[in-house]
Amino acid sequence: MLEKCSTSRCSTRVVKGLHRFTLEKYSLCKGIGYGQAIYSNPFTVGGYQFVFTFFPDGTPCDITKIEKKYRGISSEGYIGFHITLMSEGKGVRCLLKMTLLDQSGEGKHQTISLFDNVPDSGPILVPSCQSTGFPYFISRDKLEKSSYLKDDCLKIECTVGVVLPYETETMTLSVGIPKCDDVGVDLLTLLETGKFSDIIFDVSGKKFRAHKLILSSSSSVFESIIARHLVSNQPEIVIKGVRPRVFKVLLHFMYTNTLPEDDKSLACGYAFGPSLSSTLAAKLLAAAHKYDLRRLKLICESHIWRSISLNRFAETISLAEMYNAPSLKHLCFEYAADNYAVLTELGSFTYLQENYPLLFDEIDHHLSKAKGLVKKEPPFTGQQSGWLYSAKEMQPLQDTRELKEENQGECN
Repeated sequence: MLEKCSTSRCSTRVVKGLHRFTLEKYSLCKGIGYGQAIYSNPFTVGGYQFVFTFFPDGTPCDITKIEKKYRGISSEGYIGFHITLMSEGKGVRCLLKMTLLDQSGEGKHQTISLFDNVPDSGPILVPSCQSTGFPYFISRDKLEKSSYLKDDCLKIECTVGVVLPYETETMTLSVGIPKCDDVGVDLLTLLETGKFSDIIFDVSGKKFRAHKLILSSSSSVFESIIARHLVSNQPEIVIKGVRPRVFKVLLHFMYTNTLPEDDKSLACGYAFGPSLSSTLAAKLLAAAHKYDLRRLKLICESHIWRSISLNRFAETISLAEMYNAPSLKHLCFEYAADNYAVLTELGSFTYLQENYPLLFDEIDHHLSKAKGLVKKEPPFTGQQSGWLYSAKEMQPLQDTRELKEENQGECN
């Protein structure tokens, strides 16, 4: 007869981390030499520090010879995407996923992932201060003829999965009690099915059924709109200045406090046109501002900030000004101070001075205070992170004005 029965379990965890890397002035990176790399800022996953490593002229043979399929094959003419482990120690086992983003807005990204296809030998062991990755990620000829390259800029997502040491635990027999985290799911079901709905919104001809109580508790603006609707006794509420797709995401957020799974990468593609103002993040920022959804507004600010670049600076800070986004605006001030010479050469400050004079005065005050910079006769060094940038005319950002006008419509 057994006196005691015990159970144990051994599990191995993978901690994932995503790093977004934007390479500007790609044309100036070519020719740095075979085996020479460009590095991202350090990022941490699972307690280990990495950098994304970009080889524009070919990956060195001491990396390509690691895998049999690469032996004897020159990587010249190919772009290599890698990670380098910066932490000291014995190294760490990793899984990788590299994505080169399609900037046409069609979502045809190029991805190589080991998460869905783990090598036969298991996760890759990355020794300290060494690199591993994909030396033949894409040929230079294919890259330069593709929509991955836009305005001389590349956008790359690097996902690292750190395999942590296994853990063993003793299992205790008990009755499992589920967490009470399904409220958002239950409310979303009400939204999707329209069950018990008591109000209808007409957005450019598309009908949305919703629930007065949920919307009123989520937004003071919707509370006022619904109150006016009850007095007017109209069968539907017509929403102006918001696109149906944006309104659908807005409702999803008010019911669940989350974004739809397929809309989390809000600023990576161009949902409605070829500019930042045309991204879902910008449209949603405008709607969140209009309907006083503060948390959603901050989420949109965060997504827009992640996509900032030299060519997007003026449009980004003008959006922050237009929709009273102080967090995004402050970050743009810091970005302006760090990239003052290049932004001056691009004409970004000239554009803001002509179209947003009050905002320009704020930027000028911040720069003068932070850096001691002077407006008149700025230095045209064109120097940024060791690379020389050529002059480029700033494109008129009319989409920003159109977006403002589009979202000034009031609900009837």
